Amino acid sequence: MSLGKKATYTGTIIKEVINAGSNSEHLAILLCTDDGIKYPLRLKGANPFEIDPLLNQLIGSKATVLAVAGSGAPVLFVDSLSDIATQPKIHPRKPNGPKI
Repeated sequence: MSLGKKATYTGTIIKEVINAGSNSEHLAILLCTDDGIKYPLRLKGANPFEIDPLLNQLIGSKATVLAVAGSGAPVLFVDSLSDIATQPKIHPRKPNGPKI
């Protein structure tokens, strides 16, 4: 991670609690890379303790993020999102077979 420099990160956008058990515990949008590293995503100027509606719509999508890595705890300040691939919704099927 290059602090203060733009870099490209690819992974799946997820939502989960971060900083569990601390005064900073909150629900956040993260980018989970293919090697399992989770980076909180934040739009520039956004409140870190609020879920951004735009990012929230992308939960479950694979995306490429151009971002600046923040100092301290790792966070990605999003410059742009691209190559967004939403995951298909799976609808459970009723089993085929005799009715009992």
